[in-house]
Amino acid sequence: MIRLTITCHAYSAIKRSLTAGWLLNEAPEPVDGHVAIWLPKTMANALARLRAPGESYSDVMLRLADAEKELR
Repeated sequence: MIRLTITCHAYSAIKRSLTAGWLLNEAPEPVDGHVAIWLPKTMANALARLRAPGESYSDVMLRLADAEKELR
């Protein structure tokens, strides 16, 4: 498992898709607008591959969440 710190906005966008055990706890406490989540290493690596130069993990998650909405 890999611990990532993401924005609260990104967390809100993805929290429905997170399975039990991926989170530090069920309701992460925000610190300075960010929360910590735990992801399997394979998922964290996949997100890293999707990052464009200058993009954060939060940016990737928001981009993917937006793309998923467009598919619905």
